[in-house]
This record gives sequence, structure tokens and C-alpha cells, in this order.
Amino acid sequence: MLNDLIEISEYESSEDKLDVTEVPVNDILVAVREKHPEASAGVTLEYCTTNETETVTTNLEAVVRIMGCLVDNAIKNTTSGSIKVEYTNSGGKAILSVTDTGRGIPADNAEKIFERFYKIDEFVPGVGLGLTLSRAIATKINATVSLDTSYSEGARFLVVL
Repeated sequence: MLNDLIEISEYESSEDKLDVTEVPVNDILVAVREKHPEASAGVTLEYCTTNETETVTTNLEAVVRIMGCLVDNAIKNTTSGSIKVEYTNSGGKAILSVTDTGRGIPADNAEKIFERFYKIDEFVPGVGLGLTLSRAIATKINATVSLDTSYSEGARFLVVL
């Protein structure tokens, strides 16, 4: 918890942006898969992309950290079903998503969940910093992290690069 708080503070206190380069999308998915190769028992974890040769201009470490937080959150909140980590390109926008069949998040909490220490369910492991950290990192690479409130079969988070 202390490391996460320090990391959030470092991102929020600095006005500097992180360096970006051309990164193969597949490298992002492979790196996230290495950190999260499987979910819990009874939950499938799938990584997919629509174009394995496509690249995006971003910071690889930052995106992997963001996606790791989102996958970790999905694993904690999905007791059965599936988690899907996916890349798509829609209208020229690179979109990474983490979709799960877990308990879901009420639409009225779509912004509140990004606040420090906010948890919808106090019985789920964690202290409520992962989504805060994800958003803090995203601002440093000119990306956005949001909850897709139109999805109702669990939760879907979108990272637009």
C-alpha cells in the first residue's frame, strides 16, 4: 500500500510527461500476460488483439502498469466466468480494454471508483488504490482510463491511447 501511495504521489506531483515511442500492441499484451498469466479457479483469462502487427505511440512500462492494475482489479472481482484483455482500433483511436463477468460497478460510481481508497465492496482484497494509480499514470502519457457504463455483464475498463 505504501509503495502504491508513493507511486501515485510521484505521478501527481510531477508535471513532466513520460517519454513515448512506437510500441507493438502485441508487446503490451505479452508483458501484461507475463504478470497475470491466469485468473482464479473457475475464471478464464484471455488476451486478444485484432491486429498483431499494429503499433501505438505510448510508454510501454506505463501502459503495462495501467493494464496490470485493471487486470488485477478484474481478478479480485470475478469469481466465475471470464476476463478478456483486448486491443482494438476504433476510428483511429487505440483502445485497450479489460472486460470481466464479475459483480459489476453501478454507473453512479463510474468516477468515484478512481478516488483514493474508494471500494465498492469492503470484503474484496485490496485498499482501493489501483484505479487511482491507473488514472494518474494515464495522464502522464496523454491517455484516458474510464469505466464503460454501457456494459452490464460485469465491468469493462477502457484505456484510450
